[in-house]
Amino acid sequence: VDVKQLPQGMGTTWNEPYWPTLTAASLTEAVAIASPQQVSDASVVITPAEVGGQIIFTRRMANMISENFSTVAGKLLGNAIARKKDQDLIGSVQGASQTAIGSTTTTASWDLVARGVSRVESGRIGTARTGALTEGDPAPRPYFSLHHPHHRFDFASQFNGLGGAPTQVTTAAAAANYFGQTISDEQFKIIRGHFTFNDLAGATVLFDGNLTISSNAVTGAIWAKESTVLVPFRQLDVDQEWNPSRRAWEWTATEDYGFGTRTDAWIQKVSYDASAA
Repeated sequence: VDVKQLPQGMGTTWNEPYWPTLTAASLTEAVAIASPQQVSDASVVITPAEVGGQIIFTRRMANMISENFSTVAGKLLGNAIARKKDQDLIGSVQGASQTAIGSTTTTASWDLVARGVSRVESGRIGTARTGALTEGDPAPRPYFSLHHPHHRFDFASQFNGLGGAPTQVTTAAAAANYFGQTISDEQFKIIRGHFTFNDLAGATVLFDGNLTISSNAVTGAIWAKESTVLVPFRQLDVDQEWNPSRRAWEWTATEDYGFGTRTDAWIQKVSYDASAA
């Protein structure tokens, strides 16, 4: 996503103006422009909020374990807040207004990602920002596509020639034999690379286990980086304090950030089957 730092001393709200898209016209020499356009700005307003967590570590527990609990507590709390931020941003793109493509029984595939990329590129899906063109504002690159780790197998099955996918993609002449099956050089590269996909249909691929699976289905997304804004306000702090009434140490981690959408016309939700491979 697009990260914008809110400077200290500038309050607690991020205000970002954006301008309408103007339309140029053909002109006739020495003839005045007949339809001048008025320019006014709209804005994206994001107010960062505090998130946090706390661990209670009793004196009794300190006598029972050998690990350095300060290190353990900091790692656990840091991971929890990172996961919270990730889930918040996932929810932001999942909350786009348009109808998802695919379905709860659709297998993840290159062509479904390509459909999503083409819609993002057109800038016509979802709710357009104020001042957008009626035919759509093309979304600036880069683009990203979000999938559950279970989908890695689906993509690999389509490309590596081994998984029995209905529409396998072959990009080179057969050149290798893999456990009795003839495959191409490109397919072998995918197998040898542990099913790693950096790019599909012009979108950087992200696999994220924080996507929530419901009834073996999940909602992913394809979006332009500039569609979504993250505003860090205060970085992660972990504070330790002794609480005598509890006979325990308290580790408290907090962070402030906000997020918002510039335009969800640059976000395309995708519904997939997410059954375990």
